[in-house]
Amino acid sequence: MQPTKLTLTNYAAAGTVTVDLSTGGAIGFIGENGTGKSSTIDAVRMAYTGTTSKTNIAKIQSWGSNGNTASTALEGILRDGSNIRIHRNIVTNTKGKASGKASITINGEIVASTPTQAATWLENYGLSRDIVLKNMIVEQGDLDKILFTEPAVRYKSWVRMCGLEYLSKAHETTGKFLTDLPALSDYTLMLETAGEAIEAANARLQAAETAAAGLTDPGTVGAELKVQWSELVRATASMESTKLKQSTAHQDAVDLEQTLAAAAPPEQSTVDALIAEGAKLQEQLNTSTQLMSNYNRFTAAKEALTKCPPGPTESYIDEVQAKADKAELNLGEMRKAQSTIATQLAELEVAINATHKAATETHCPTCGQEVKAAEKAKADYAAAVAKRDGIRPKEVQLATMIESTVKDITTLKAEVTGATHANMLHANAVHALEAATAANTLDAPINVQDLQLRLDTTRKDTTAAQQGISNYAALNTSLTTKRANVQVLDAALEADVAKVAELTASITALGFDPTQDLSTKHQELSALEFTYTQAQVELQSAKEDLVRSKKSKDQAQANIDGQAAEQLKRDTLLNVKEQLHNTQLPMRIVGSILEKCTSTVNKFLEDFDALYRVESDVEQMSFRYFYLDGRDVGTDGALPSIIELSGGEKCIMACAFRFATYVMFSRDSGLLVLDEPTAYLDATHVSKFAQIIPKLKRTAESLGTKLVMATHERACIPFMDSIVDFGEK
Repeated sequence: MQPTKLTLTNYAAAGTVTVDLSTGGAIGFIGENGTGKSSTIDAVRMAYTGTTSKTNIAKIQSWGSNGNTASTALEGILRDGSNIRIHRNIVTNTKGKASGKASITINGEIVASTPTQAATWLENYGLSRDIVLKNMIVEQGDLDKILFTEPAVRYKSWVRMCGLEYLSKAHETTGKFLTDLPALSDYTLMLETAGEAIEAANARLQAAETAAAGLTDPGTVGAELKVQWSELVRATASMESTKLKQSTAHQDAVDLEQTLAAAAPPEQSTVDALIAEGAKLQEQLNTSTQLMSNYNRFTAAKEALTKCPPGPTESYIDEVQAKADKAELNLGEMRKAQSTIATQLAELEVAINATHKAATETHCPTCGQEVKAAEKAKADYAAAVAKRDGIRPKEVQLATMIESTVKDITTLKAEVTGATHANMLHANAVHALEAATAANTLDAPINVQDLQLRLDTTRKDTTAAQQGISNYAALNTSLTTKRANVQVLDAALEADVAKVAELTASITALGFDPTQDLSTKHQELSALEFTYTQAQVELQSAKEDLVRSKKSKDQAQANIDGQAAEQLKRDTLLNVKEQLHNTQLPMRIVGSILEKCTSTVNKFLEDFDALYRVESDVEQMSFRYFYLDGRDVGTDGALPSIIELSGGEKCIMACAFRFATYVMFSRDSGLLVLDEPTAYLDATHVSKFAQIIPKLKRTAESLGTKLVMATHERACIPFMDSIVDFGEK
């Protein structure tokens, strides 16, 4: 993995920062203590491992500003060119607990969405959390702790660096079981099992050591060989990828051929027969539906006729109509008489008004003489009133007769209309029944639903048969496509095999075994690491077997004297404890790793232009050195310990050793971090360390690794490719 960018949000003292990791081979984090350098390093730790070196929950809670949330995101490029982004949040809750959230995306697609999934993905990629962390980040004060301290401290540091704490604690853990472990039914078998587990771990370690031996350092080959080796790696990867695709495509074609062979599509004649049967049933259904429609009309017409009985006869209707007509004639005469009486009354009212006025004028308004005509006017007035009063009863009688006649006419017309309408409805019902009777040919209803069910079943069978033929044709088309794809992949694989053979022959001609490359060496070291992990798993399995055996022993020895059983348990566990102690498995593993990394340390000493080389000292878990010019620096023929090196030589030795362990355990991380490497160096040694930074940078670039160094020593700035200046506190 090649890291390209680190983004921090609300992260400890660093706050919100974006660090460009894509430029240059050496990146410096410069600033005073408390400005955020170590917090940025801690963000790298969080991105790779999901852990933080911070232990103060109150401080963690103060990181975020909105919801107490802090995050870190690391972006980079994987070996196959894919873009990766690792994002982690730290969320603190009201109870003072911290919980992490994680996600990993490859080319924008999420491949892990929980911390457990993220740890599994990184583990599968080769980034074992504990070992990678301990060899990728050289923490403050750790640069010389493994090499230049007393043996006890060196041992603990080696165990921690190699991830072997679980083995060093086995002795202590077994001792704790002495007081509470239940009796065992067959301790001898348990002890043999534990011994076999240790022997199996040793055997696996020896096998891994043998497999890792004899690797050729790719750094010693020439530029031309490096180019061809890189091409061979790419060509081999392409060949393996094509081989996998070709195998998969071939198997897909075979599987599809078998599917086609087993499949038996319906015959077209079957489909045609089903279609014909469906058409026949449809025709029958249409005929039956029409017959039932006619039958239903017939029964409905019969029922309607019963509800529409015939009305009065035509002669009766004519008689009633004649009465109505005669009444209308009488009504006309009466209304003429009424009009005449109204005219007479109106004229009489005029005369009455005129005579009444004349009768009241007894004196002339001009001369004041009596008017003799008034007497006659009074007589005329009285006659007009009498005549009017004689006519008015006739008017009232005539109005009553008119009103009665109108009612009679209305009643007679209503009777004529009702009788006519009833006869019309009856005639219509009779006509409808006659038409329905003529169209109906059934004496009783027939079952149309059965025909419909048979038609639906036939249609479903037809659709299924047609779909079967279509699916079979589609499978045939797919098989043709897959066969063509197999041919294309066969040709591509043939070309890849030829390319690999050509490059293999070219590299062999240069005197180099193409199978012994850097990638192979790294894989073998990864296999060794896997062996260590398996040893841990087997040891844990032995512990579990021990617990199970204790329970079985306790049940079997329930009736035995308690003191004797307890003594037996203690004696048994003491034997196990002694067995674990005598094997010294952690020290043996550390010794093996020490021997294996010696050649790599010397390779980096050569890169750093050191005047000396080293040999491993397994007993002291350290190294002894000798000068290349042959000068005698030892006593009694023994080489001196590296503790006797000068200050500057120790700096070079510490850096070479850290590069060697990084290559063994953490190279896939793509990042080597030195946190305050000059923390315990005086001014002279700081100056010497600064002078070897260009060599460290050159070596990191040759490994394809980014070198990050956090320091407050500004004397290191000129030697860096890029600087992130955190300033003063």
